[in-house]
Amino acid sequence: MGKNVYTSEIKWAVVKEKMSGQLTTKEIMEKYGIKNKSQIETWRRWYRANEIHRFDQPIGFGIGPLVGGVLTEFFGWRYLFGVSLLSIIGLPFYFRLLPLEKWEKKGFDYVGMLNFS
Repeated sequence: MGKNVYTSEIKWAVVKEKMSGQLTTKEIMEKYGIKNKSQIETWRRWYRANEIHRFDQPIGFGIGPLVGGVLTEFFGWRYLFGVSLLSIIGLPFYFRLLPLEKWEKKGFDYVGMLNFS
């Protein structure tokens, strides 16, 4: 049995149609060729929790070791520190791209402290 892989475009279209209520879950499954109805609910839950980054397939975990191996093989292991240095230099630019959040001052969470201690 193979693993079903759906593109992010299909995931967006399914969530859009499910949230609009125009089609039932069964109709959506037939239209997009989705095998399991729990998959639709998972995508909808991700959307409602603002976890839309999960719609795209991550490739960093597959490419990272490959790039690291190529750098090590052809240039030596010392060049791996250059990749880390570029990441550290880029941090201020990444922080500028983050949206500003408003913080509300709340009291100390004693119940939470007791749960985790």
